[in-house]
Amino acid sequence: LNRIHPDHHAATLRAMRSVTQATAAWRLSLLSKFRLKSLDFSRFSGPTLIIASQADRLLPSVEEAHRLAEEFKQPRLHFLPYSGHISLLETEVDLSQILAESGFLPSLPSISETVTTT
Repeated sequence: LNRIHPDHHAATLRAMRSVTQATAAWRLSLLSKFRLKSLDFSRFSGPTLIIASQADRLLPSVEEAHRLAEEFKQPRLHFLPYSGHISLLETEVDLSQILAESGFLPSLPSISETVTTT
């Protein structure tokens, strides 16, 4: 929680507390039954960005990222070294920046290229 903006602490805690222990166990059991092999990854021929949190204490995100990368033709892995399970809520994580740095956003012209002088 120390990596999440203080304004989001209460909502995050409320969401976490709303899930019963039985529900959490059931959801985790679904993950153990999930099989990638049943999905047709051959349809995806372009680059695929896989983002994983290295400090996820709920799920083995790094291992899953590597396993998922084996299924794609052009995988690109991006690891968040200090992020946990809810990394996209962390103030230090900027998804648009990750996508741009990884080449998954179109290039936009710079301001100097768009300004014309008269």
